[in-house]
Amino acid sequence: MKKFTIGMVSILMAIPLFAKTYSLQEAISNGCAEICKKIDGHINTVVIVDVQSDSESLSDYIYSELNYNFVNNLKKTAVAERNEFTLSLIKKEFEYQNSGEVSDLTIQSVGNSLGAECVVLGKIEDSSSGWKFSLKAVQVETKKILSVWSGTISKNDKDVKFIVSKDNVADSLNNGVSYVDLANKAYEYGDYKLAFEYFLKADEITDSYSQGNLGWLYQTGEGGFQNYAKAFDWYLKSAKQGDAFSQNKIGFFYFNGYGVNKSYKDAKIWYEKAAEQGNIYAQTSLGYLYQYGYGVTKDFKKAKDLYNQSAVQGDPVAQYNLGVLYQNGFGVPVDYVEAIEWYEKAAAQGYELAVTALEVCYALQTPEDRIKYCQKLAQKGDVDAMFELAGLYDLLDNIPLSIEWCKKAAEKGHLQAQLECGDYYQHEENYTEAFVYYKKAADMGNAYAQSWMGYFYRYGIGTKTNFTKAIEYFEKAANQGDSYSSRNLAENYEYGFGISVEDAPYGEAINFDKAFYWYKKAAEQGDVMSQVWLGSLYSITYHFFGIKKNIPEAKKWYEKASAQGDSYAKERLTELK
Repeated sequence: MKKFTIGMVSILMAIPLFAKTYSLQEAISNGCAEICKKIDGHINTVVIVDVQSDSESLSDYIYSELNYNFVNNLKKTAVAERNEFTLSLIKKEFEYQNSGEVSDLTIQSVGNSLGAECVVLGKIEDSSSGWKFSLKAVQVETKKILSVWSGTISKNDKDVKFIVSKDNVADSLNNGVSYVDLANKAYEYGDYKLAFEYFLKADEITDSYSQGNLGWLYQTGEGGFQNYAKAFDWYLKSAKQGDAFSQNKIGFFYFNGYGVNKSYKDAKIWYEKAAEQGNIYAQTSLGYLYQYGYGVTKDFKKAKDLYNQSAVQGDPVAQYNLGVLYQNGFGVPVDYVEAIEWYEKAAAQGYELAVTALEVCYALQTPEDRIKYCQKLAQKGDVDAMFELAGLYDLLDNIPLSIEWCKKAAEKGHLQAQLECGDYYQHEENYTEAFVYYKKAADMGNAYAQSWMGYFYRYGIGTKTNFTKAIEYFEKAANQGDSYSSRNLAENYEYGFGISVEDAPYGEAINFDKAFYWYKKAAEQGDVMSQVWLGSLYSITYHFFGIKKNIPEAKKWYEKASAQGDSYAKERLTELK
């Protein structure tokens, strides 16, 4: 009987000297992606049958992850869930053969029982070079292998090591690994209930790291049982051994009265111990005590210094608290610039109080305050701040400084600044400079600037007349919906400006077909002049454009122009009634 092995089909190939190794998650993700690419849309339903492994926990984990990845990656192919019948077939096959193979009969039985056209089989096994992981997809009806993937998972992959350890607790304990070691592995992996279970089985827990971990499990209840008093006891054991994390927690418990009587003075003692070791959360909490005078004499300077220590290390609470000090002038002069700077850092990390405080600060700022803030950012190269400075100085009627900052922003690629500079110099009739800035914006794809470039090239403003360039820019803008450019293109084709003879069907630099196309496009885009032009064109027989008289069509375009206030269109509508 023909058999299909669960493992990968052996393929002869050159093996690189330094073969790539994957993490468990990378291997699962890459394997799924490869198989999904081959079967999605070509197979109606697929089922993941089994992942063979010496570790039942590892097999179950990979199966679960594969199922999740297939469901999320396959868009056109459904994923069926295996059932007890599936598992019993596989189990019988393995027990009978003990060969790591699945027969074609089993593949058919599994596929048919679930209505799947394709089954996916996997295998992971330990080797000297790492964990060998393979996947293959087999078509049920033909037994054809549709896709295969294999890779090596790092020997030291923490996910694999932890999952396997759950199957080999007895062996681990016999080899000198303690329940405390197993608990910490589970804790680091994020399996908190298992970590809690192992901690409870330990004869003694003497190291500060483990004591702190168990304290956290009791505090949060992540292990399945919350008890502040027990959390406090374990944190205290750890804190007395000098663990900064636990010292900060003891301070927190004393401050809030969790598992112990509330005591601000004791909170201060433990926060200080942790803060001296550089614990940023303790530094922030100690600063809070000094800001509000909990268990200490209120001292804004000490609060500020402590907040600074943790804020520069990225603690959003400290950043927010510094903003409060500067906004309200607590121990420092009122400085909205500094307040906003710290609020923005905290808000960028999702700290909601800072987001609200920012809105208040923005409302309280004067233009001068904002200028001071933007100057600090602009000096660091912030192009948005440069452009904002241009607007602020314009608000204060300081045009020279407004233009100076606008140009700085424009030179650094700020699109709106380029447009503003172009408009300013055009208004000042410095067309050479206007051309420079419009070109920068046009080359970034801005339709408004492209339209002006077409205009400048068509009429030789700020540059030499160049109809070819004019058409090039007008087309770019017109294709983005700019009605002015569409009409200018129409005029170029109607009168032959910059049109090559090869592009003109009448042997001269005129193309009425394209002229009509662009006039209609401009009219559809809302250009009043083009709407009037079409109304006029349809109200007579204009042989050059090959358009026959069509009064209803003429009225339609006159009505559009009239609706925009065009007086000529209104007169023509009256005449046509």
